[in-house]
Amino acid sequence: MTKQQSDGDPAGVEVERRRLERLYAVLSQVNEAIVRTRDAQALFAEVCRIVAEQGEFPLAWIGLVKERAVVPVAWCGPEAGYLAEIRVEVEGELGMGPTGTCIREDRPVVNDDFAIDARTLPWRAPALGHGFRASAAFPFHQDGKASGALTLYAGRPGAFDPAQVGLLKALCAHLSYALAAIADERRRSKSERALRDSEARYRAFFENLQELVAVCEAIFDDNGRVTDLLLLDANDRHLDTLGLKREDVIGQRVSAAFGQEAIAKLDLFSQVLTTGEPVSYENHFRGRVFSVNLFKVDGKTLAQTGTDITERRRAEEDLQAANAQLKEDDRHKNEFLAVLSHELRNPLAPIKNSLYILDRSAPGGDQARRAQAVIGRQVEHMGRLIDDLLDVSRVSQGKIQLQREKIELGELVRRTVDDHRATYLNAGVQLNCRPASQPMWLTADATRMAQVVGNLLGNAVKFTPRGGRVELTLEPENGAALLRVRDSGVGMTAAVIERVFQPFMQADETLDRSHGGLGLGLALVKGLVELHGGSVGAASEGPGRGAEFTIKLPLEAAPEEATPAPIVRPVSRRKVLVIEDNVDAADSLKEALELSGHHVQVAYNGPEGISKAREFKPDVVLSDIGLPGMDGYQVARAFRADAALRGIYLVALTGYALPEDSQRASEAGFQRHIAKPLSLQALEDLLAAPETGLPVGDGT
Repeated sequence: MTKQQSDGDPAGVEVERRRLERLYAVLSQVNEAIVRTRDAQALFAEVCRIVAEQGEFPLAWIGLVKERAVVPVAWCGPEAGYLAEIRVEVEGELGMGPTGTCIREDRPVVNDDFAIDARTLPWRAPALGHGFRASAAFPFHQDGKASGALTLYAGRPGAFDPAQVGLLKALCAHLSYALAAIADERRRSKSERALRDSEARYRAFFENLQELVAVCEAIFDDNGRVTDLLLLDANDRHLDTLGLKREDVIGQRVSAAFGQEAIAKLDLFSQVLTTGEPVSYENHFRGRVFSVNLFKVDGKTLAQTGTDITERRRAEEDLQAANAQLKEDDRHKNEFLAVLSHELRNPLAPIKNSLYILDRSAPGGDQARRAQAVIGRQVEHMGRLIDDLLDVSRVSQGKIQLQREKIELGELVRRTVDDHRATYLNAGVQLNCRPASQPMWLTADATRMAQVVGNLLGNAVKFTPRGGRVELTLEPENGAALLRVRDSGVGMTAAVIERVFQPFMQADETLDRSHGGLGLGLALVKGLVELHGGSVGAASEGPGRGAEFTIKLPLEAAPEEATPAPIVRPVSRRKVLVIEDNVDAADSLKEALELSGHHVQVAYNGPEGISKAREFKPDVVLSDIGLPGMDGYQVARAFRADAALRGIYLVALTGYALPEDSQRASEAGFQRHIAKPLSLQALEDLLAAPETGLPVGDGT
């Protein structure tokens, strides 16, 4: 029905009015959908539903341009199957209908009747088959251009009059605005999401940096000079290193958050802001060391990255100290080797001179006796030097073995003092001893404690000039024995006191080495005293004013029973076989033992020793370890494997004198292990000792 027809037809007017009301309702509901829907696809579906249902159209669909085609993206109505039977394009024959034309030309297009409109020929048959007689298409826009169309179908020709077209055009205009708003919101949301992602990436990057990072804003005075900094941000590593909480310092002045120490280098900050050139420097802050890089962000913002290099600096300092110590140790080593050469060569000269005298003097005469005495003293001196070297090595490696027993320290001190009186008399030094008025007991190695006291007395007399004096005192103090050795000698500097108990430390550095020694005596004192649970000390008022050495040892209660008297061992003559590849050592030991009445034979290698043992049948075999070919351990195992020889008492004589050497000798079959140079008296005691299991006899 046309508008003129409806003007003269009240019923037609009413129909038209209701139709327009429906279209206004459609427009209103579409606007409501636009308000509540934020997704384009959902909005398309809702628009199609509202138009089809509320406008009473058998089909409403929305198509979007995809290349040449117009592809349905939303539809609604009882005749939606029509869409499966058609194809719509923007150009060409399939673009000449209302939908293609409205998009291409960006205007509403109405088809009044499928039956007569030539433009709709490609779709006429399916349209008529679904009961469609008229259609109208309305373009909508996205990103400023026609991107799709809303197409509606009616069941009667001429169903779309100007009023309907105007309302539907307005509907598509509203749809275009909604799509633009959705696109804007999508872009904004995408931008916000990208910003959040960027911020998250920045924060992750910021926090995962190994460096300590801080961003600051400069605070200027009226002259443009930087007077402080405002902390804008810092990563957790920075705050954790300094023990700070983010909420306490971010947004605060650096001087307030970190103290004035933190803004000590403001000139550098001003420099970087002025020149724009980054700087690197080392910063000492709160007891730590940081390597810092400072650079400009903008006109008043600076960033700094730092690395905590405290441990590296300490390691470098430790390395430098270790290198310095190595150099010092190397210097001490060279000095020690020079001293050792000096000290070992010194006794050789009088020994050689005495041997020369013995060759040319009358046997048993005064010259011969004096030469023998010289040789004895010098050999004893060399033995002490070697013993000191071995003892220091054992103490430093913790391999020394103490033979502990209950001893009365006062008596041990008195005996040791008596042993040294002759030395003091010859040196012209007065020795005074004031032992404690009460017994002082401790569990200790008596030989080693005598060595400690003797070394202190020997050191004192060595550095006290003739006419001087040395005083030894022993007294209890707070459950400990306090031993003092005070001399009136050359004294010590503070530097010497600091190192006096170190091995090879020499207070006497003159070329003549007038005081002698290897600088091991006091190191042995310290090591042995500490092994006994005690402590040592040294003091001096300076050069020329004497020195005092002290030792403290923990005391114990007196023993319940007296120590039994030593057993007097009977003298026995033995049959002794010496196996030694050093001819001089073997022959001289043979002669020394024969002077004591023993019957002795010598073998100069292992196989010869085994052969002689079968013929000689000795009570005791004294075998060197370092034999050529068949060593002493192999000799011992051969003896123990031979039924005729396994009962012989085997003694190892060797320069290998560490505890593990003794253990190895025992495992090979030796019953005793004696270090060279051996004491002939100790050897005699061994040969006479009942615990060896050797028979007491005449050695024949």
